[in-house]
Amino acid sequence: MFANIENNIVGFITLEISSNSGSVGLIAVDNSMQGKGLGYELMCIAENHLIGLGIDNISVATQINK
Repeated sequence: MFANIENNIVGFITLEISSNSGSVGLIAVDNSMQGKGLGYELMCIAENHLIGLGIDNISVATQINK
């Protein structure tokens, strides 16, 4: 899923779906759009999409930077 403003991609979120579970893999927002609620909006859209597919188990992958 992408956020597009004036034909420029300013954010995206990736989802992995299997049977009755879904996982958010990556989420990114362009520096110029950070702090404006775009990440929150992408998460809400992703959650609603998964719920609409009947997914009842949603997780978010995380990373540790060393």
